[in-house]
Parts: sequence; C-alpha cells; structure tokens
Amino acid sequence: QRLYLGAFVERQLSSGAIAERSGTFRGDIHTRLERNGERLVLNGSKFYSTGCLFADLLKVQAVDEDGHAVYVILPADTPGISMLDDWDGMGQRVTASGSTLLENVSVRPEQVIPLAQWYQRRNYVGASAQLIHCAIDIGIGLAALDDAVLWARTGSRPVRESGVDQARNDPYILHTVGDLAARIHGAEALMEKAAGAVDLAARSQLQGLAQGAELEEILVRASIAVAEAKIASTRAALHVCERLYEVGGAATTQSRYNFDRHWRNARTHTTHDALAYKYKAIGDYLLNGNAPPIAFTY
Repeated sequence: QRLYLGAFVERQLSSGAIAERSGTFRGDIHTRLERNGERLVLNGSKFYSTGCLFADLLKVQAVDEDGHAVYVILPADTPGISMLDDWDGMGQRVTASGSTLLENVSVRPEQVIPLAQWYQRRNYVGASAQLIHCAIDIGIGLAALDDAVLWARTGSRPVRESGVDQARNDPYILHTVGDLAARIHGAEALMEKAAGAVDLAARSQLQGLAQGAELEEILVRASIAVAEAKIASTRAALHVCERLYEVGGAATTQSRYNFDRHWRNARTHTTHDALAYKYKAIGDYLLNGNAPPIAFTY
C-alpha cells in the first residue's frame, strides 16, 4: 500500500497487461512467474495492454508455480519488457492497447500481489470493475447524444414535407433526439443505482458490516445490479451511436466530422464481455436463486 498507493498519489499512472490470445477459453492466463535460482522471473506475452504505452507502472497478470493467479506490478522501463504499438482495433484507437512481451523479467517479492482470495470467496471487486466498463460505454453514448443535439441545432436541414424551416422543429428529429436521450439517460440511472449497490457491498465486506449469508446476498445483489446496468449501457450506447445519423442524414457521414468514432468505440469496447451471460446470470438468480460466478466479470 505504501509503495503503490503512494505512487498513485504522486500522479504515476498504472495500466493493465492482462488479456492473452493463447488458451482454449477467454481469460486463460499463461504468463508465468517462476523461480530461477534465487530470482523470480516473469515470462509471457499479452495481446491487449490497454494504456500501457502511457503508463509508469504495469499491472501484469500471471500464474505462479502453484497455478495461483497473481498481479505483478512493474515499472514500465523494467528490463525485459517490450511494449508494441500494434493495436489495430477499429475503435478505441487511442487506448494504446498493444502487445506486451515479457522475457526473463526480474521480479522482487514486494512487486507480487496474490489474487487467490479474490477467486476463492465472493467479493465486490468484479462488480466494481464492471461498473467502470458501464461508465465508459455510457460516456460514449452521452458524447454521441451531444453531437446529435448540436448537429440538429446547427448542421441539419429539414426535409421539405416536414412543414418546418428548421431541423430543430422537425417532429421526427425531435422524436429521435428524445429517444436517444431516454435510452442513454436510462442506462445512466441504472448504472448509478448499481453503483449504490456496489458501494454497500464494498463497505459491508471491507468494514465487516455484514457476515455470512447476509454478506453473501449483498455481494450477489451488487453483481446482479451491475449485470443489469452492463446490459443497459451496452444496448444504449450502441443504439445512440447508430441512430445519431438519423438526426442529420448523409452529411453526418463525412469523415471530417468523425461521428463514426462513437459507434466504433462503443462496438469495440462492448465486445469485452459476453453480454448473453449477463442475461443468463440475472435470469438464473431471479428464477432459481443461483448466484453468478465468482469472477472479475461479475
């Protein structure tokens, strides 16, 4: 805590080198932290390393010799780390989500953070992480809504049969903007509700305000609330970013306006999780009383 929270206070940036392309299942980690004589060494590769090219500290997920998950926190300039600016996704282009190569990287014991406890017992961390993803998607949708409103006021022309001389008075443009606002603000409200559930879950667990079955239920409800918000934020962001074009017509497709970045960003970011399993988790909880998996995605 002194080492890393202190670094953040000093405005050092941290980012994660987590996901890999190897393995049978999404989320499989093959980067290894092993002993080599008296040294700990880290070897592996990461396919998505969002923000790492901008970061002072890298949070690398690995497995140790016992197969337990760990984070290894390393300065970005540590010998043996190579970061590639090879991210070529259609959206999120400025996130620097390139590859990270780790070749016999020397690691000190204080740079290793065990993760086993977060996989072995239910906790609030997965819901908290997912809440951040909800906020990103909603932020994209709100930006698209702002562009739609500004375009309707200043850039769009009404069709002749509308009977009005300004697009801002066209009933169908008004309807479209109203639809966009309702969708994204509805998702925003659901996210804020979920944030309250996560806050309660975190305080209950960290401060010992609840124990046993009571704590379990608080944590499960937080995960379910965030799953609902994740569904809403994904659907709303994609909807708003697509229907933006109905406000302005063909002129909005000109590359100089770059309005397509909203949809590209939303579509790219919302593929991080299998949304169908959010629906499944909610339904299984409500119908059968089954809790979602203990994972960073719930």
